[in-house]
Amino acid sequence: MSFEIDPVKRLSKSNFIQHLQIKPYRNDNGNIELELKVDDHVLNLNDTLHGGVHASLLDTIIGQSIAQQAKSPVATINLSVFYSAPARKNSILTAKATIVQRGNSIATGEGTIIDEHGTLIAKAIGSFKILNPKKAANSLCCGFF
Repeated sequence: MSFEIDPVKRLSKSNFIQHLQIKPYRNDNGNIELELKVDDHVLNLNDTLHGGVHASLLDTIIGQSIAQQAKSPVATINLSVFYSAPARKNSILTAKATIVQRGNSIATGEGTIIDEHGTLIAKAIGSFKILNPKKAANSLCCGFF
């Protein structure tokens, strides 16, 4: 199976992403971002966004940002999520990520989720294994970014 380098196309094939109704898109800089409208299907018993959905958004945005840059599939090694504010029904959430360190086979990134008012909902830091480092190494200039 070949690796789809376009993250929007790659995520459109994910049943899990479709089930959560997450919408991937490219921002003005060409980087992937995710959008989610908080609706009944992702609420917990307190009528706020379920913590597992926060984690899924952050895991996906960090991992796919790294995969986009590395042009390689990745796998999560570790993810630490910090919850800042509740996301209530009808909120529109945006998830973004930055890569803070990248080696030949492991990369670390930070992700944030904000609502339509700019409120920080959650953030995370995660480390990911680059699964095809030899192929991805061809795109590296200096070993890490």
